[in-house]
Amino acid sequence: MKKLFIVSMIVILIFSFVGCSNEPVEEPNNENEDVNSDNEEYNNEIEDEETDIFPEKPIEMIVPYGAGGSTDTTARIVAKVMNKYLPNNENVVIVNKPGGSGTIGLTELLNSDNDGYTIGLTPSGALSLQPLYGNTAYNYDSFEPIIRISSSPILLLVQDDAPWDTVEEWIEYVEANPGSFTYGSSGKGNPGNIAMEILNEGLEVNTRQIAYDGQSDVFADLLGGHIDGATGSAQQGKSHIEEGNIRVLLNLGSTKGNFYEDAPMLKDYGVETTTDVYFGIIAPPGIPEERADILHEAFKKALEDPEVIEQYEAAGIEINYADSEEFGKMINKVSNSAERVLKNLELIE
Repeated sequence: MKKLFIVSMIVILIFSFVGCSNEPVEEPNNENEDVNSDNEEYNNEIEDEETDIFPEKPIEMIVPYGAGGSTDTTARIVAKVMNKYLPNNENVVIVNKPGGSGTIGLTELLNSDNDGYTIGLTPSGALSLQPLYGNTAYNYDSFEPIIRISSSPILLLVQDDAPWDTVEEWIEYVEANPGSFTYGSSGKGNPGNIAMEILNEGLEVNTRQIAYDGQSDVFADLLGGHIDGATGSAQQGKSHIEEGNIRVLLNLGSTKGNFYEDAPMLKDYGVETTTDVYFGIIAPPGIPEERADILHEAFKKALEDPEVIEQYEAAGIEINYADSEEFGKMINKVSNSAERVLKNLELIE
């Protein structure tokens, strides 16, 4: 009897197991898989967006000259408002790297990471001229142009009581007295010297440069009557012009400014080659395009900021915006023009 009970129990267990195994098998929930897949893609997109956020920390702007000069002033005025226009309200921090006529700072910029967190503000001399002498680690096209902030013509300045009331009178004088008209500029081969050599060639006259270490010494000697004229940018001459101590005899550049708009231009006398100086933002080569675009748009908005406009005007800095492509063309044009003149002066081969 006991054996019969055990056998019966085994049979019941077997049928119970078989019955369970015959229950329909539940199909996998594809909808759940789709949801999980969608969630994974969404999370990846979020991660990508977080990775691409720029900037996430302050940006350093290398200024290749010391504090207080025209390049530094141009940089600090615009840098001050950049946190209003950069994503995350990040700041632009000025880092002065003077020396070597701007080449030390630009060399450091060239060797910086190209992630957009190090940029530079360059004047034309450091970028378009210095490489022509063959002593730089970079060429004029070694960097990525971001935006041109300013450009200004080179002006030929004389004392307000100079004996020449018109350009025609001055041309008559220099034609009759070759080499007697002296002008000061900050060194041989600088933009002021190049502009005057273009004038000499175009008007077939002969003027003589007196080279100085700095522009302040140039104006001191001009006002003291030790030289007949001076070359300089509009920014450099603004205070003296407005005070009435000196006047613009001839505009050697391609644009007119609001406080010298009536000055005759060299191209009015048949000389088409002009000399302008520029200030612009550049970045190390290979900066990601999207980051370059973010920087460009932020700087462009900053140039439209009333505070920047007011302070630039007070400093004599003329805002002259150009996008990266046009700025690159100007860098190239200034370099090519200077190269021809420097070869004529036998300063380069």
